[in-house]
Amino acid sequence: MKQIHDNSLSVYGGNVVTKQVLIMELLRLKKAFPAITNDFVDILAEMVIRERFTEQRLHDAIDHLIKTYEYQHPTVASVLKYDKRVQFHSYADMCDMVDKYGSGVWEIYQKVRLQGQSKPVWVKKSDIETYNLKHLLYEEK
Repeated sequence: MKQIHDNSLSVYGGNVVTKQVLIMELLRLKKAFPAITNDFVDILAEMVIRERFTEQRLHDAIDHLIKTYEYQHPTVASVLKYDKRVQFHSYADMCDMVDKYGSGVWEIYQKVRLQGQSKPVWVKKSDIETYNLKHLLYEEK
């Protein structure tokens, strides 16, 4: 389930991480950062499950740490805070952008329907393509 807050949508949807994938990803993390303790791994596993991480989000978070973390070992928060989000805008936001940038704004954004939202919102067309969000496209009734 994609999470919506602060006028943004997590690009990670799908099934929550399975035990098998969780173990594989935590082993990758342990190999990359040999100084982390088993207690750290246990707490991280508990939090990943509680936060309902998807397999892809966990994989991407571990990849990101391996590529960018420069210290001896990461924190639990450095894994949990990893997310990719796309911004969405209300009709009023779109009208404000038209006033500020011109009518070309309508060519950049696409109307989509988000679960739990009664009105459509607009997302950049490039984000729809990049993150495969075509299933959210708004269909007029």
